[in-house]
Amino acid sequence: PQGVQLKWTHIPGRKFAIWRTSNLANGFTRVTPVGMEKLSTEPENSERVDEDGGIQYFYKVEILE
Repeated sequence: PQGVQLKWTHIPGRKFAIWRTSNLANGFTRVTPVGMEKLSTEPENSERVDEDGGIQYFYKVEILE
């Protein structure tokens, strides 16, 4: 019921965006709206995405400059 929680290592001064897909052959769709990127925090980033809706997704975290 809590959805998916992504975790990754902090990169100082960098922002990130999250992408997902239910089929790797179809490419990824950006979950984080453009302009709403978040600044990386210390020591580990954690972001909750998607409530448990029965669909399985693959995720990737894009580190932005």
